This record gives sequence, C-alpha cells and structure tokens, in this order.
Amino acid sequence: MPLMPLSVLLALIIGAVIVLFRRERALMRRVTALESRLAGQGDPLPEAGTEAEPVATAPSGPWKPKPRVVEGPTPESTPELAPKGPSVAARFFAWMQTNWIYPVAGAALVMAGVYLVQYSIEAGLLSPAARIALALILGAVLILGGELLRRRWGGDDGAAGLVPATLAGAGIATLFAAVLAAFHLYQMLGQTTALAALAAVAFLSMALGWGQGALLAAIGVIAGSAAPFLLGPGGGPTPLLYAYFGAVALLGLGIDAFRRWFWVSALALLLPLIGACLIRIAGAGPEGLALLALLLIFAGTALPGGALMPRNTGAAPFARTASAPTRLAALAVIAPMLVLMTQVEAPHGLLALGLAVILLPIWTRYAPALGILSMLTAAALPVAILLSPMVTPLMLSMTLNTQPWLPLWVIVAAILGSLSHLWRSESTEGRPRLLWTLGGAFLPLATSVATEVTWQPSTLLGGTWPLLIMASAVVLTAAATLLAKRDGGQGERVGLCTAAVFPLIALALMLILSETALTVALGVLVLAAALMDRKLDIPALGWVVGAGAMALGWRLLLDPGIEAFLTGRIDAWNTVLTLLIVLGAPLGALVVVASRPIHPWRNWGAVVTETALGALAPVALLILLARFLPSLSGHAITGIEACALILSARVQHRRNARLSSGRVMRWVRTTLTGLLGLAGALLVVALLTLASPVWGLFTDDVSGWPLINDLLLAYAAPALVLHLTLRGTRWQPVALLPGALWLGYTIRHLWQGGTRMEMWHGVQQGELYAYTLALLALGAVSIGLALRTRIPRYRRIGLALIGLAAAKAFLVDASGLSGLVRVGGFLGLGLSLAGLAWLNAWVSKREKDGTTTD
Repeated sequence: MPLMPLSVLLALIIGAVIVLFRRERALMRRVTALESRLAGQGDPLPEAGTEAEPVATAPSGPWKPKPRVVEGPTPESTPELAPKGPSVAARFFAWMQTNWIYPVAGAALVMAGVYLVQYSIEAGLLSPAARIALALILGAVLILGGELLRRRWGGDDGAAGLVPATLAGAGIATLFAAVLAAFHLYQMLGQTTALAALAAVAFLSMALGWGQGALLAAIGVIAGSAAPFLLGPGGGPTPLLYAYFGAVALLGLGIDAFRRWFWVSALALLLPLIGACLIRIAGAGPEGLALLALLLIFAGTALPGGALMPRNTGAAPFARTASAPTRLAALAVIAPMLVLMTQVEAPHGLLALGLAVILLPIWTRYAPALGILSMLTAAALPVAILLSPMVTPLMLSMTLNTQPWLPLWVIVAAILGSLSHLWRSESTEGRPRLLWTLGGAFLPLATSVATEVTWQPSTLLGGTWPLLIMASAVVLTAAATLLAKRDGGQGERVGLCTAAVFPLIALALMLILSETALTVALGVLVLAAALMDRKLDIPALGWVVGAGAMALGWRLLLDPGIEAFLTGRIDAWNTVLTLLIVLGAPLGALVVVASRPIHPWRNWGAVVTETALGALAPVALLILLARFLPSLSGHAITGIEACALILSARVQHRRNARLSSGRVMRWVRTTLTGLLGLAGALLVVALLTLASPVWGLFTDDVSGWPLINDLLLAYAAPALVLHLTLRGTRWQPVALLPGALWLGYTIRHLWQGGTRMEMWHGVQQGELYAYTLALLALGAVSIGLALRTRIPRYRRIGLALIGLAAAKAFLVDASGLSGLVRVGGFLGLGLSLAGLAWLNAWVSKREKDGTTTD
C-alpha cells in the first residue's frame, strides 16, 4: 500500500499537535496575565475547581464563538482590556484547540474510503461499477450514521456534539469522490449527468448543514459552486448554468436565513457570482448574468435577515455598529452592481442596473438602514454609462446603432428612479429625507450628462434627445408642484427639485441653440432663478445662480472661449451681446439675491456669483478693447488669454483669503487658483518662447503703430497683471520679465518694423544702442522698485541689468563706434553708471535703516 498518503496525514496530525500545543501555552500566559491584572484591581476571582472540566462542545460553526451572558459592567468590557473581539483566525484556532480530533477523524474516514477503493483496484476484486457503488454506499452509510446520531443525542451540545457532523462531512466527501471517479476514471457518466449528481450532493450537504452545523452548509455552497468546473473541458457553457448558480445561491441564503451563520450567506453570494462571471468569460451570454445579479441584489438584501422583504433597522452598512444582516445586504448590492458595471455589456447591464435603480427604493421601504445602498445604486447608473466605452468602442457603436432605444431607456430609468427616490422621501424625516430628495432630484441630470458626454445620442436620435431631456425637466417640475402642495408650498424638497430643473433645461438648450443664443439662454436662466427665489422663497435656487455664473464664465473663457471672440469667429455684435449677458445676468441676479433673507444655499450662490464677476469683468474689458483693433496677431491673443487666466486665479485666491467659508469651498478655490495660475503661467512661457515674434515659429507679424501696437496686449498687459497678482510676494520680480521683453520688442519694432521682427533679419547699430539704454533704464526702474517695495531682490536685479548694459557697451557697442561719437557714447555711459551707482548706494542705505522683505 502506498505510504505517501499516510505520511501526509501523519505530518498534518503532528503539525496540528505542535501548533495547538504552542497556542495552548500562549493562551495560558494570557489568562495568567489577565488574572494578575484583575487581582491587582481588587476584583474577586473564581475559586479553583468551581468550573467543570472543559469538554468538547459543538458550537454552531467553527468560526462562531460561544456566546457569553454578562450582567453589568465587567473588566472585560472596558476598552483598556478588550478594545475589540478576537479575530477570525484566533476564534478558529481556539475552536481547533478544543475540537481538533473531529477534523482528523473525518479525514481518517475519507482516507479509509479511498484506501478501500484502492485495495479493490489492486486486488482486482470488483468491477468499476461495483467500486463506484461501494464508494457511494460507504458515503451514504456515513451520512445516515451521522444523522441517526444527531437525532438520538443531538448535534448542538454535549461531548459528542460534533460526531454527527464529522460522519456526515466524511460521507459528503466520499460521495463527491465517487461521482468524480465515475466521470474521470471510468467514463461511466456524461458531463450533464455528472453535473447533476455533483449538484445533488452539494444540495444534500446544504440540507444536512441545516441540522448539523454551518460547516456542512458551507461545504455544500463551495462544492456546488465548484461543481461545473470539476468536470474538465467540454462544449461551450450553457446559459442554464446561470440558473444553476442562482439555485445554489438561493438555497445557501435560504438555509442561512433561519440559522443566522452569516458567513455562509457571504459564500452563497460571492461564489455563485464568481462562477457565473467565469462562464460569462468562457462565452455564455450576458442576459443570464444580468438576471442572476438582479436576483442576488433582491434576495441578498432580504434572506440573510430572515424575511421575504428586507427590514433592516439600526446603523447603516458602513457604520462600525452595523448588524451582520445589514453588512451582508451591502455585499449583496455592491458585488452584483460591480458585475453589472464591468462584466455585462450594454444594453443588458444597463437594463438590469436601471431596474435596480427603480425598484430598490421600493424594495427597501421597510429597511431604513439600507437606504444608502439604493442611493449608491442610483449613483452607479451614470458611472456605468461613462464606463461603457471601456468595453470596446466598436461594440458600443454597434449597440447604439442597432439599439437606438438604449438612450431612451436610461433616461426613462433615471426618471422612474427619481420618482421612486422622491416617493421614498415621503416616509423619512431629517437628513435621510434630504438625501432621498437630493438623489431623486439630480439623478436625471447626472444620467443625461453622462449619456451626452459618452454616447452623444444626438447623432442617432436627432432632436428627440433634447426633447427627452426636456421631458425630464417637465417631470421634475410636476414633482416639485406636487411636493409644494404636500409640504405647504416650500421646503427643501421643493427647492431641490426646482434647482435640478434649471440645469436640465440648460443642457437641452445647449444641444439645439447656437453659441451666442446658448449664452443668452444661460444668462436668462440665471436671472430667472434669482427672480423665482424672490417670488417663491426657494433658497436652493442659490445653487442655480452660482452654477449658472460659473457656466457663463466657462462660456467666456473656454467654450467658445476668448479665441472665438478675438479671431472673428463670433462677429462684433454677437460679441457685444455675449459680453453684456455674461456680465449683466450675474450682476442682476446678485442684486436680486442681495434683497433676500440670509440662507446658506442662497449665500453660496451670491459668493460664487461675486467671484465670477470679479474674474470676468476685466476679461470682458480686454476682449472688448482687443476686438475692435484693426487686426490681432497670435501673440496678442495668447497674451489676452494669459491675462484672463491669471486674473481669474487672482480673484479665486483673494476670495479665499477674505471669505470665511467651509473647508470644501476653500479646497475648491485653492484648486482653481492652482489650475488657472498654472495655465496662465504656461501661456506666459509660450509668449517668451514659441509665440515670441522674434523667433517666427508660431506667431504673426506685429500689428499697429510704434509704441501703440499688439505688443502691449501680448507683453505689457501680462506684465501688469503679474505685477498686480504677485504684489507683496517673493515672486513679484517675475513680472519684470514680460515687461523687459515688451520694451525690447518695442525697440526692435521701432527700428525694423512689424514685418522684420525675426532675428535672422539682423540688428542695426542704433538698435544696439537703444537696447543698452533700455537695460540701463530697466536697472534704474528696478532699483526704484526696491526703494518703494523694500524688497532687496529688486536692487540685485537692477545691478545685474546695469552690469549687463555695461558689458554690452564694452563688448558689443564699442566695435561700431568711432571718433567723437565713441567719446560721447562712453562719456554718457560713465555718467549714467556713476549716477546709478549713487542711486544704488542711497537705496542700500535706506534698506539698512528701514525694514525690508525678501
């Protein structure tokens, strides 16, 4: 007889004994330390011998600790002694320390069956059919013996409590081995018949687990989920396997609904779902997986709590005090939802997810603890739409062309889900009521935006798509009217629904109107929201006012953007009309809001609108001035865009410094300041390099007259804006760089003209002297700024510019001078340097006498 199985079994037994011995010593040390601490606190300890000798007991599962009944406060309940319960591993080892003999006995019984079959093969005593029958009979005898023992002595307590489960578990393992041997070794069963036999054994194990403990039920769930994958390769996966996995899940959940082991329910949820995903990857259709996910969502939220409909109360699933059924319900929603989002392609995944969004608020009506799960599913619908192209763009295109009703379905699902969320808000109070209303009000908007961004259904549906969005706005308007009657004409629910209507209308208008008409419509919506708040007292419309002001800023800066106004893509009259709307509508709304009582939502809208106006007003003025110049070069447009972004960043920073707002708004303003400032800085760098007219790479000729030309917009304006923005900071000298370039390019324009700015046209002698004088002038200005601002860095920059001018005069300019011109030139240079040296010394003395900042 082979010795390898016996040696493996002996090694396992010896290893288990060693581990258990070490665990026992560690537990004894912990008990001794605990007794010492309790004795030091003066708590009485039980006398030796008052407790019965510990015997092998049969808890309902190897991972479930034996419950203790504690009356009154005890030392064990204090955080100092027991901050949390024992881990799963600790409870398992504790169970093994007492009951290790039963797993070993079960393994021995299984090995006995294996050796019996092996002996019959070696001796040639029985035919293959007789060997399989012998194994089946042995498994059945073990199961029957275990059940008889349980009925005679019980299986939940007493010294022999685990003997029935041990015998039954060994019998189940023997039956599985017999079926697999009949299929793999002797080819006595077909694949379908073998699967049915394995499923029958798994279901039998779960049924036996009802009376004999959680371990048998878990074995049944594991074996049942693994059965389709134990039969080896065959034909393609059949969709009937989805129904099979559903039966395994329902049976496991149904048994655990009454026994309350909970970890068995987790296995019954996850393992069949994983098996279904694997057969989907192997080629089974997506319809069955979508239906299975829906089944698990609704069954998993109800059955673990022991009810046909969920009735979970208490803490929410993600709270530390949440009950086990509530946490299982979270698993039952999140796991299938992730499968629908990632493993089931459109339209089946979106169909199933839409049904969950509609039905979950109704399904969990009597389970307030599960409300957050319904809202999470609603939030998953637009996310799933955004993720849909990640399946494959070609598949998405084919789906939308062959099934153009899919955008219609997601909008209908969003509308019906919105109504179910609003209906659910009727039966709640306080913060949950607000959350249900918030989810119901903005679900159609989030879904519509995600659909438009991802699919662009207007290419398929034409004008029908904007009408569907307008239909969503109509439904929410009707809901707001009904809620106004039920809530006495006002309230948070009415305000949120009304606030959600305006962006839906704006989105629909965006799809059907031209650029200027859309800006006008947005301005009208902003002003209408403020007036409606004044008439009906709906503070939530402050959100609409603030968001509308930001949308108008987006229209001016980015889409269609500054370039569209400056390049003539939008004509002059439309430019004037747009600027009037962009500034006039928020200003009018701000005046209206200022006359209303103070409210947090209304105040938020007023603050955002003020910030937007502060950033947009100077940008609009720049656009208006530049738009009516005879022509505008690329570097001038870049300079205006840089000014607009830097000014916007400055406004956000100053508002953040002056307003006492919440942490979220401060973070938003800080982020906007950084992003806008970075974008403006990149444009300034482009002006200094690629967009510079002296390099001639990506720019045009200089337009205008000497001193009055587009160089003022390209370089002087950004220098002034940077100076105002960075004033009082260590980065203020950065503004000198675009200012110096403006002076240098202006000099070149004076000598070369607007069409010969590139460096390869050469440099005239008088132009060289003009640069020297400009460097001296800049040095003097920089030293003067050091005196005014008391920033020593300006003085050092001035000295560097003066030194550069002197070096240029001696090394470059002198070669082109002769006679009295050379004498006069250097005489003037010497006198200038002497005067600047005296100015530098005077400023340095003032710096030492006064206070400076660096």
